[in-house]
Amino acid sequence: MKIALGSDHGGYPMKEHVKAWLESHGYEVEDKGCFGLESVDWTGRFFSFYEEQQKKQAEERICPADIRAQSEAWPCPAPLSDICGSYTEGGYGDILITREGDGLKLDLGTLSLHGFHYRDRYFLFSEEHVLPGLQLEAEAETDRDGNVTAFLVALEPTDKKKIRFVKI
Repeated sequence: MKIALGSDHGGYPMKEHVKAWLESHGYEVEDKGCFGLESVDWTGRFFSFYEEQQKKQAEERICPADIRAQSEAWPCPAPLSDICGSYTEGGYGDILITREGDGLKLDLGTLSLHGFHYRDRYFLFSEEHVLPGLQLEAEAETDRDGNVTAFLVALEPTDKKKIRFVKI
């Protein structure tokens, strides 16, 4: 059996003790950190990571003309009005998607993301004050009849995994 362990710096000695005990009893341990008692400059790490992400997304960013061309070549499988509505997810709660000009607005609590269709069922969302220069990918999920059943959005720019919100 494989067990993952993790802690902050305050729990490091206990994590190491538990890890040793588990390994001595035949368990496979995946250590998720932290890896020592030395302090970590989390702010510096965040800004370094953030700058890397901005640079990476700037290189990958699609120009507006290409977005229009992709949107026309691969239209959205459902009208934007059908995507609008309330959705829910057990951990994140509810989101509300509304029409905003030619795009969509996603509200999650006090966070509002502004998005646009760029190909097939995919959308790009951004919020310049919270995520300057970054875009989050989202997609509309439909059933066989073309009804929108869920909206999936990558809420973390660090993770490509999308959170699935089910239409209410």
